[in-house]
Amino acid sequence: MRIQSLIVWVSLLFLNNYALAQKTNFNREQVIIKAGALIDRGNSRKATLVLDKLIKNGLSGTEEIQVKILTARSWHENGKRVQAIQQLQDLLTSPVIRLPQNIDLRTEAYLQLAECYFGMYSLEKFKNVSDTVLQISRQVKLPSYYKARAYNNIARYYNYHTLVQKTKPFLDSAISLFQLATRAEKQQYHPLAILTASINYYRNSDINKLFCCIDSAKNLLLNGYQGEIYDQIYLWRAIGNSYFDRARLPEKQKNRQWYNRVESSFNKSIFYFRNILSRK
Repeated sequence: MRIQSLIVWVSLLFLNNYALAQKTNFNREQVIIKAGALIDRGNSRKATLVLDKLIKNGLSGTEEIQVKILTARSWHENGKRVQAIQQLQDLLTSPVIRLPQNIDLRTEAYLQLAECYFGMYSLEKFKNVSDTVLQISRQVKLPSYYKARAYNNIARYYNYHTLVQKTKPFLDSAISLFQLATRAEKQQYHPLAILTASINYYRNSDINKLFCCIDSAKNLLLNGYQGEIYDQIYLWRAIGNSYFDRARLPEKQKNRQWYNRVESSFNKSIFYFRNILSRK
């Protein structure tokens, strides 16, 4: 009887410890999700505090990768791109992230590295990293948003250099994949970045599609979309530039209306930028 009681006691202790470990893992996962949501809303300062606390309490290998990527995102939002790039480069050489089961995290790290390079106008590095993401997404079965974001990045690169014929196929591919996504998945595709690239592209090629994209972007934001808070600066700047093109047309009587829209768009861009600065 004593042996049976001991076995039961040991079993209960094991189950209790296992349940506690599972609860701890779940809590950490929820905190990581919360930190990502804070960054999306532009509150990168608070996100950094949350992430620092997680690191101090100890993390598993995969969790540490997730937290370091989010920390790099937070630094990027705060303008600490050199620091973010160094962390991501170190992370991408670590043995854990190179394990096959962590390919999605490695791809996410590459995408964040690309964003840092874009923010620093290191466009060749931005393009090279985006090419790497596209290559990975073609070789390994990953969620489609990785490929879509790589396509859109490459379109952004060519569009920046006004290479219209090279821009179009990559932009079309990104839009096509985005349109096939479910409503729940769409935020993962970074729709504001796709719309910004589309506005910059159609600005010089198709006025009807241009204003369709502008309307789509405005509707998305007016309906309470909170993701990609930093990309909203690029978006409103792209909209302002498009309106500025119209303000320079020969129709003088309409120019004042267009200039008012230009001013409104750039003011929104400045507003989001100041809002981010105030939350650092």
